[in-house]
Amino acid sequence: MAELAAAEARAKEALYRLGAAVFLYPTPEQLTRLKEGAIRLDSGEGPLSPSLADLVGIIKRIRPSLSLPLEEAYCRLFRVNPPAPPYESHYIDKAGLGAGGIAATLEEEYATVGLTPKPSLNEPPDHLSMEMEFLAHLSGKEAAAWEEWNPEVALDWREERRGFLNRHLAQWLSLFQEKVLPNSPPTIYSSALRMAEELLAVEIERSPVKKSTRETCLNPVFSEPRDTRDEGSASILPHLCKGDRIKPSEQT
Repeated sequence: MAELAAAEARAKEALYRLGAAVFLYPTPEQLTRLKEGAIRLDSGEGPLSPSLADLVGIIKRIRPSLSLPLEEAYCRLFRVNPPAPPYESHYIDKAGLGAGGIAATLEEEYATVGLTPKPSLNEPPDHLSMEMEFLAHLSGKEAAAWEEWNPEVALDWREERRGFLNRHLAQWLSLFQEKVLPNSPPTIYSSALRMAEELLAVEIERSPVKKSTRETCLNPVFSEPRDTRDEGSASILPHLCKGDRIKPSEQT
């Protein structure tokens, strides 16, 4: 059971990280990392789901040296008078906190597991990529606990991830998707959102995920020190910085 649970958590880690990487600004360097990660994902064992296969296929066809069209699409959708701002605070604010209050709340949640947003990202904590990278981080912590045969800690991390998901991304991803799809032809962004929608549905319903040994390397959105246990699994999304590691069960 622990082996299967670890594989499921690793699969979720890879998928959240892939989604986070897609919604970073598409510089040639970022696209190169994204494409390398998609190729590794495609070379793993077992078939990809239709939505993931579609996304991986689109990414593999990208030519990083010709990034301008994708940069223009990114700016049109997400930056310059954007129809679909990729920020939680644009879509929900049930507590009336405002963008600053939501950012502070997220920073506090990231800090509970020893993470802080990377200043170099130059985005607020409620950016879609940052929330997805945080979910990838929590999935990775769950997987590591299963791999160490520590089910109690693994389940703590799983509930931490699902709690964050239900408080944040699950509340606004569909609203964001409604803004993106009418303003964008079938592209990497609409494909990534379909994949993310399926992943969230699995999480919310707590449905089993097929065992997978795939790993994707997509710069984490939080900075982190070198961990020799992760040698060979570089990441693709530098957005969040890791500090002291705090288990959910150790929080007060």
